[in-house]
Amino acid sequence: MILDTWLSLIPNKVKLSIKLDDIFNKLYKNIKKEYIISFDVEFIRIKIHDTQVRTVHEMGGIILVKKENNWYLSHIFHLNLPPIISDPKKIYFLSSTYCTLSEKNTKIIEKIEKKLLPHYELIKKGDVSDKKIVKILNKYKLCDIYLSNEKIKKLLEKKNTNFNKFIKDISKLKHLVYGNDLVNYREEYKLYKKMLSVIFNDEGSLARTIELPNEFIKLTNKLFSQSYLIVKGIEDFKAIKNHGLLLNVDFDDTFDYFDIAKFNQILFEKCDSAELEKTYLCLEKLNHTKIFDKYLSAIKEHVDLKAHNPLTDAYYTWIIFTVLKE
Repeated sequence: MILDTWLSLIPNKVKLSIKLDDIFNKLYKNIKKEYIISFDVEFIRIKIHDTQVRTVHEMGGIILVKKENNWYLSHIFHLNLPPIISDPKKIYFLSSTYCTLSEKNTKIIEKIEKKLLPHYELIKKGDVSDKKIVKILNKYKLCDIYLSNEKIKKLLEKKNTNFNKFIKDISKLKHLVYGNDLVNYREEYKLYKKMLSVIFNDEGSLARTIELPNEFIKLTNKLFSQSYLIVKGIEDFKAIKNHGLLLNVDFDDTFDYFDIAKFNQILFEKCDSAELEKTYLCLEKLNHTKIFDKYLSAIKEHVDLKAHNPLTDAYYTWIIFTVLKE
């Protein structure tokens, strides 16, 4: 059985085998596949031939299996794939927000981020004068690299109308950071290398890392072809495909899937947001998630629900799909 073979490669999976209530048979009546898999991927962005490529850092998911016309919450999983490239110069910034690390290592990464990125200090200072903000920005080498005077001017114009939006835009600086840009900034590059070393050598991450990534991607392709997949955005498929291509493994991403991003407009109307955690909490407040309570209890025995943990995000994705699909 393909599922069992695939699961045998994953160190950090949990077997649950919980029969879902009858209502799920009605909700999923049009799904003809044997498996339903809701999954999420967190990325490592690397540079290949001057092109930014997203590959798999972490992946987590919820697996439902159909047996004798009943659906079961079969397994949950959370894994890492070994990084394709380890050279810090070729890797883009990996934020603590999108890495599942030990509490100790998360704190280390957050301290490094505060030394590299200006938005933490700007939040602490609050809505101060433009002159003060420019002075703060000038303290950070990353601003020298990525923020021209014209860009700063436009950001300050935004700040004067919406300070929170200004902070959000400044925080996006982290998405631009690329190791090779830092090599001429000794202290910043040293911190950057330390950050990546801590992330890649985190004990929990290593414990859930797949030892046979080539075989894993091959089997993922086979399993996904036999499954109905639930995702938030198709970038997750692309990341697995990219990872496979760089390992010389073909990954056919023409699967039977549903992208809950189709619900974004509805979610903005209902919840004023399409972010996974905010949407889930909104649907919970609207009393739409009661039928999932006992399954949530079982999952919470094995994972600390935290946004951007891919298992947590996969759980939220499953809920949103089920609540809004019919």
